[in-house]
Amino acid sequence: MEEFIDILKNQIKELELSPENYNSISEKDCYIGALLLSFIEYLENTKIDSLSQFIEKLQKAIFNEKFIEKLIEDRIIPKSSIAISLEAVINEVKYIFKKYTSRKDLPKDLSIIQNELILKSQNLFITYDNSKKEIAKYFSNSLHYDSKIFVYGYSTDVIYSLIYARQKGKTFTIYLAKGENDDSDKICELLMNNDIDCILVSGISIMLYLKDIDFILTGADAICENGGIINKVGTHTISVCAKQYSKPFYVISSCLKFLKNYIMEQKDLSNINKKYSMTNNGIVDFTPPEFITTFFTDKGIFLPYAICDEIIKLFYNIQ
Repeated sequence: MEEFIDILKNQIKELELSPENYNSISEKDCYIGALLLSFIEYLENTKIDSLSQFIEKLQKAIFNEKFIEKLIEDRIIPKSSIAISLEAVINEVKYIFKKYTSRKDLPKDLSIIQNELILKSQNLFITYDNSKKEIAKYFSNSLHYDSKIFVYGYSTDVIYSLIYARQKGKTFTIYLAKGENDDSDKICELLMNNDIDCILVSGISIMLYLKDIDFILTGADAICENGGIINKVGTHTISVCAKQYSKPFYVISSCLKFLKNYIMEQKDLSNINKKYSMTNNGIVDFTPPEFITTFFTDKGIFLPYAICDEIIKLFYNIQ
């Protein structure tokens, strides 16, 4: 594990990331990119004597259930929802590698196995790197002119999609929920600098705006196995309000954030909140699939009950 962590430290240093800056609007994406690049470098530098030894090394290096906690303990990543997204990405990599190494037609040449796993990792990085533009295309093509949108959270996928849609000529007004100690002021300024009408409002005041808005838009820290999402605490509350007033609740997220975890209710997140929160307060909640209208992803537009099947078909068969 230490060898991989050293590689990750160098990647994080090059990107000038800081575990103190856990509310930055771009930090999460950078950590995911650093993790994938570190994994590629680790595979390239790993000597393989036998397949069983190689799998064991991978298990100890990154597929260890204590890996994320070790990164937090060593102050390599912040103790925040960033860890949840990283856990989801590791989950994807682990499943893809497990599926590949359990193939009956696995090559006998270990160097071929190593090169094919490196290629799969590179494809994952390229997929994630391109995901924002792909998501933005699907969202922009579905967006009606002069929409009024209530935005919750500070997902870079959401911000990129809104800016992309405006550049494509779409006009709309954003009601941006302001939270404590977040980057909402900077996000609002960024949107306005890109010719987007943006109004800062309190997240708990959503009921005052529901009659005027067309839909609610948010990101996701992770997509769960049943089609629900784990996201910034308060997301579920807003989704309930949206459903009560028949307002669409849209989620924008990369498919790589698929966490193979079946969450049924809020108490199922108690361990996650305990592990990744810097205070006694929860940092994320669970929004069930029945409160989500549509997912906009890099692989297309999906209903919540269909998205997991699509992710499994698309990602787990990645070449």
